[in-house]
Amino acid sequence: SPTKLKKRVVFADAKGLSLTQVKMMTEPSDCPPRWTAEFLEQVTGGASAEVAADRWELTFAQPACDYLDFRSRLDKQNISLENVLVQEADQQLVGTVKVKNLSFSKQVTIRVTFDNWATQTDVEATFVPSGPQGATSLAAINLFDTFSFKISIPVVVPSNRIQFCIRFKSDGGEFWDNNMGKNYVVI
Repeated sequence: SPTKLKKRVVFADAKGLSLTQVKMMTEPSDCPPRWTAEFLEQVTGGASAEVAADRWELTFAQPACDYLDFRSRLDKQNISLENVLVQEADQQLVGTVKVKNLSFSKQVTIRVTFDNWATQTDVEATFVPSGPQGATSLAAINLFDTFSFKISIPVVVPSNRIQFCIRFKSDGGEFWDNNMGKNYVVI
């Protein structure tokens, strides 16, 4: 409208100024900076904090890291854990599972115990959509479906170990992934 002022944009290079600043980093980009103790003391005023180590550790390799073995498990068992991690801050075990697309109707459940199977809980996994939404061609049909899960970890775990296995039920049958009879164990 005629009553509003028009906005004007001016770029730094139009005024002869530099657009970027170059800074040489000596640390790798995936590491925090390495600061000297003197610098940290100056910045923090001498305050310090203890950093707690991760409490939980996986006793198995992430299944999807060896892709050929992962695909072989899927072909033989129709199900495989894909990956899992412990979110320490949220006290959660989160991960994904791949299942063979044997039928439209599927149910994926994580069976977990915190007390060496004295008790157990079944946690329902959630379907993760993939591919173009609304695609109807045969090329859009996925051979495998992905499910995700989140398991809350109790504040106190009596056995100091979490064990779980995964069940897949469909019109094509019931299938289990129990890490080749060893269960998945987090200590």
